[in-house]
Amino acid sequence: MRRTWHRHGPLILLVLTIGGILYARFARVFACPSCFLFNNEGDGLKNYFTTAWFVKHDTGWWFNGMNYPYGEHPVYTDMQPAWAGLLKLIDQVVPVHGHVIGTVNMLMILSLVVAAILIYYILRSFHLPRWYAALLAVPITLLSPQIERFNGHYSLAHCWYIPLLILLLIRWARAERPFWPSIGMMAAIVWMGFTHLYFLFIAAALLACYAITRWLLYRFRIDRQVWGALAIMLISCTIVYGTVKLTDPVADRPQDVYGLYVFNARAEGTFLPWYEPVASFLREGLKIKKPDVEGLSYVGIAGTLLLPAVLIWLIVVAIRRRSRIIASRRHAEPIVLFGTAIGVWLIASGWLYMLVGGLLVEVLPVLGQFRSLGRLAWLFYYLLLLTIAYWAYLAVRMTRTRWKRVALIAVFSLLGLASTVEGIHHLWQSSSGVFRTNTHFKGSEPYRDLVNARYGDDHFQAILQVPLYGAGAEKFSLPRGHWQMRDGMQCAWETGLPIVEGYLSRTSVSQALEVLQLLSRAGIDKTRLDRMDQRPLLLLAGPEHLVPAEEVLISAATPIGQVETMRLLELPVAALRTLPPDSLYQPDTVLFAELFDDDQADTALRGGALYNTELTELVALQDTARAGELWWFSIWALVTAESPGFPVIRHRILNAEGTEVYSQQHSQFTYEPVNVDGPWVEVRLPIRMRGDRHRHIFELESTGIYVDELKVFK
Repeated sequence: MRRTWHRHGPLILLVLTIGGILYARFARVFACPSCFLFNNEGDGLKNYFTTAWFVKHDTGWWFNGMNYPYGEHPVYTDMQPAWAGLLKLIDQVVPVHGHVIGTVNMLMILSLVVAAILIYYILRSFHLPRWYAALLAVPITLLSPQIERFNGHYSLAHCWYIPLLILLLIRWARAERPFWPSIGMMAAIVWMGFTHLYFLFIAAALLACYAITRWLLYRFRIDRQVWGALAIMLISCTIVYGTVKLTDPVADRPQDVYGLYVFNARAEGTFLPWYEPVASFLREGLKIKKPDVEGLSYVGIAGTLLLPAVLIWLIVVAIRRRSRIIASRRHAEPIVLFGTAIGVWLIASGWLYMLVGGLLVEVLPVLGQFRSLGRLAWLFYYLLLLTIAYWAYLAVRMTRTRWKRVALIAVFSLLGLASTVEGIHHLWQSSSGVFRTNTHFKGSEPYRDLVNARYGDDHFQAILQVPLYGAGAEKFSLPRGHWQMRDGMQCAWETGLPIVEGYLSRTSVSQALEVLQLLSRAGIDKTRLDRMDQRPLLLLAGPEHLVPAEEVLISAATPIGQVETMRLLELPVAALRTLPPDSLYQPDTVLFAELFDDDQADTALRGGALYNTELTELVALQDTARAGELWWFSIWALVTAESPGFPVIRHRILNAEGTEVYSQQHSQFTYEPVNVDGPWVEVRLPIRMRGDRHRHIFELESTGIYVDELKVFK
């Protein structure tokens, strides 16, 4: 019994400790997992909806809950396809579609328990004592940067995925017969990749950096571990990405997405604590800007303080006893993993991408899809703390003087205790907003009851929501209907009707434009309607942010009733072909027009078009109107999967003396599309006249953009 406790006691106490901390924090969720939404708006609610709708209503391997009538590939919905598919299989035997929300919640919470166990076994694989491994597993688990994803990106909140990858890599590298360990590792990567493609990216970065680090440390020798790691990476990526490409009929997903050099890891996000009250001091006292959430991967006070010591020690060792240390299998493995961590962080920070001038993305365009490089820093977090735990223990063992050893133990114990306190605080603060009552996918079904009271199940074909919502294609943004999407998703989940709009990831550019086209003037053919049948749409109308075109649609529909602030109406599909009328879009007086008919371009809306390769002045207007008069600037832009993005236009105002008194940059986040004609999109910017001979200048900043039919009117 004593021997059994000695072997398994530390692990048992570790599980009880992590379980106890989680229960203390999430007791209400443990009591009723489906009663709470960790986020009831934005990405969080959408990620619940896509999983719940798929399990409850879909019949095949395709998500039909949004982007009607096309639907979407499950991988681009953030619905955790691997887990959603498993739940759907179970639902065929035992109905579980009413428990999807609770399952998603518990998968996130319990992932921390599994992560702690895996971290324990990784530390044990370094031949560290059981009690030491159990103690260190607590802060490493609780400080996990993935806990930040409890607030919305649930597919990225599986905290046990990355520790599992590291443990499998260690065991594979040690295996004398690596065939089955290789199969096991590839199976894990495939499962993770079909949970979220970013885990495939993380696994690829781990294996590539591991192979390169080992190749460098062993004097450019390509051994089994080097070519084997690269082979596992290539095969796993081929299986996941190849399957996605073979099952995805969409050919125009956005290729050049925003954020590749923006959503990166930063030193201040990796080595500084951004929890309160320290965060306020960093922002206000030291004037340090808090990084974007993608750049947060804080390694704790122990990781921050011990990293320089480990670096110096390894450099000294490399200079004095390189061959001896590398020859030692016990020491070599942590060294390789530590070097892997450094390589991963350099990629996460964007440095390696920038050093080669973006050549990597040019050679492998698929890398451009993974714009949030900062997520790779999660891998750095685990690798760094795991290897630092090893070097801290080794430092104590190598210290011969008694008082120095006692001092080291005291310092490391204090750092470990401080990191544990940080970890508990991190868990509490990161999950402070998760206890939101589930009112959208549980309990009463007011939308279904209202619709069924008057119509049969097949009367409507889909839900159209206004204010219209358009996002996901990464090229433009129509956010007015963002907050009403929660009502649309609830209505869809209750009734089983799909939503015309798409709140998805990397949506087809042409399909996203077709949604915006529904509000275009009557003379423009609305392509999406050709794929619909003749049944009416269920129109959900929000109470605010409606534009005149949407008011016209509402007036053409038949009222059904109201659920809280949302009006439900029956909208004939034919009405969308003739509404809104041209009169809503025609300017009263055109003051300036440039049709670019003399400019030769590969494509144009009509006649010629301007292809912009540098900063270009589009128009300069002398302000001759009275102060306060409203003019409009209008221009059409070509938007495709290959185009760099929506045009970035700068509006500058100079006074009579030529001094700039105003400057405003406009992009997809500051103006809305008005008309959509095929791949061409019209946007309008308001110009508030100032009088007194001011001069208005409009410049096209972005390059590689086609623009056409510039007009200024009032």
